[in-house]
Amino acid sequence: MLQDQLFVLDMMNNNLTGKVPNSLGKLGALAILDLSNNSLSGEIPSSLQYCTQLVNLNLGYNNFSGTIPKWIGESLPFLMVLSLCSNTFSGSIPSEILQLGYLRALDLSHNNLSGYIPRSIGELSWEKGVPTYYMPFSLYMPFFQYSIYNASASSVYLVVKGEAREYSKLLYLLETIDLSCNNLYGEIPNEIENLQALQSLNLSMNHLTGHIPDQIGKMRALESLDVAMNKLSGTIPQSLATLNFLSSLNVSYNNLSGKIPSGNQLQTLDDPSIYIGNPYLCGPPTTQSCSTNETTIIFGKESHDRFERFGLYISVVLGFIIGFWIFFCTLLLSRSFRNTYFSAIDRKYDRLYVAVALTLIRLRRRCGQT
Repeated sequence: MLQDQLFVLDMMNNNLTGKVPNSLGKLGALAILDLSNNSLSGEIPSSLQYCTQLVNLNLGYNNFSGTIPKWIGESLPFLMVLSLCSNTFSGSIPSEILQLGYLRALDLSHNNLSGYIPRSIGELSWEKGVPTYYMPFSLYMPFFQYSIYNASASSVYLVVKGEAREYSKLLYLLETIDLSCNNLYGEIPNEIENLQALQSLNLSMNHLTGHIPDQIGKMRALESLDVAMNKLSGTIPQSLATLNFLSSLNVSYNNLSGKIPSGNQLQTLDDPSIYIGNPYLCGPPTTQSCSTNETTIIFGKESHDRFERFGLYISVVLGFIIGFWIFFCTLLLSRSFRNTYFSAIDRKYDRLYVAVALTLIRLRRRCGQT
């Protein structure tokens, strides 16, 4: 049957609208599904989980919504390229996707994803090559003499080094993760340092906090790193200077501070704009002197401490004033409270008077005996 012989379905760059039909799930032999650059909507149909031979799933640049289904990571074990960019997906990133053993390119950019970056991202293994089942027809397809590596259907647009590029023939040699332009928050997990084959990492335009992982220099193959427009703080790790292939870097518009590392490829990244928006960064290629910057940071901390102490004093004074007026107004307006209060004061006064009088009598007796 035709549905058992269809390996590639390329319908990109059309004006398709509506929802993806569930009948696509009957294409059990489908290896490449490209529906990008259309106006398709709705959720990803669950029937696609039966296309277990998929290697390239590209649904980017549409109007898909809902959450990213977990079954993508559970039912599509041979997936090498997953592009869901420029849609309106919401929810968190399923950790199951990060367990795909053959995954080479993951693009979830320009959505409404939220939550933390799963720590399981460090478990992605790119030591595997092309799936073995895929090899017989990846080199030659009967009737079509079709090469997967030369197919236009296996091309995908990815943002690498700050530019949108089309990858086709070399697609399966590229390792990239793009989670930019979402609502992700929390820290960049340290486990990401384990992705030593990763070439491009884009986490820009989110709400990430914390520090850039100290041992990011372990990612030896990294060529492009973009963490711009987040809320990252701390210093730029010195280990970043050990990356020999780094040719694109953007850490602009964060809260980074300290001296910019130097060495190896960082010496060639002399565009000050990649560091702009971090007022406490200093050293080349910025014009900010580190000695001046350190003084500014110290002065800023001292000013902050003085402001905190002043705020504490104000809080204590206001608390005393408010408490006094509450007590005074209650005393003035409540007759029962006023009677009880003054009765208690009288009793305390009487007890104190008796105690003082007895003490004086004892002292006089002792003085008379001596």
